Amino acid sequence: MKSKLFFPLLLCLAILPLCSSSSGNTGAELTHLKSWQWELAKKKAGEQNRIIFVKGYADYCLPCKFMDENVFSDPEVINFFNANFVNMLVDVKTEEGKWFIEKYQLDLLPAMYFFSSDGKLLSAKNGSLDKTSLMKWAQMITTKN
Repeated sequence: MKSKLFFPLLLCLAILPLCSSSSGNTGAELTHLKSWQWELAKKKAGEQNRIIFVKGYADYCLPCKFMDENVFSDPEVINFFNANFVNMLVDVKTEEGKWFIEKYQLDLLPAMYFFSSDGKLLSAKNGSLDKTSLMKWAQMITTKN
């Protein structure tokens, strides 16, 4: 009986590291303005010669959580976004979020937008993206601008 349990237990222990959700995260995280601070984002972007990245989200949004856990937690994404963008979050349930929804016709979460430092919309995508798609889009934006 003990030998019948030993192999499955050994197999589970061998597979456990592969099932870990860490995906190589080094503890770094995407830095972003903690609340809607549009004028500050434009000022910082201008001073640092960067593009503004805005992510619209809601706490009930499962695709938003998926991207946070699997895309925005990836060290390559973190490093690229922190180096190239002034990152800002907008909670669509707040007054600022409602204004943002109306102004930019947000219809699906997560919603991601790139703006120039003077506030001009450069590009937008609504809906979940995988790491490869997000990085390709972000790199294209930095190359064009």
